[in-house]
Amino acid sequence: MLIVIIKKLFLLLALILFSLVILALISYQRLPTSDRPISTHPPLNPNGLLARHILPQVAQHPNLTGLYPLGDGKDAFLARLALSEHAEHTLDLQYYIWHNDVSGHLLLQSLYKAAQSAE
Repeated sequence: MLIVIIKKLFLLLALILFSLVILALISYQRLPTSDRPISTHPPLNPNGLLARHILPQVAQHPNLTGLYPLGDGKDAFLARLALSEHAEHTLDLQYYIWHNDVSGHLLLQSLYKAAQSAE
């Protein structure tokens, strides 16, 4: 009796392992290649408001990155809000964590206004 149970468990285990191998072989496909160039950021418009403000400082300090860490959430939110209100071409919000709260609604409203003015 015990041998029959062990054989059934062994067959079940073999069937599961076989199914997993088949599933792995079927699902292993490469993504299609893309002929598009890799885009890391939009091209800089030197006539834009932000570029006109920043480019002279970049020229004065060529060895600096220009990054300024924002120490708290209020500063980060206000910086994004100001950038969205003055946006002329693009906005980069990939690192903003959205919540259904006052700050999320304020930023969404500012983004909506920026999108409407771009049309």
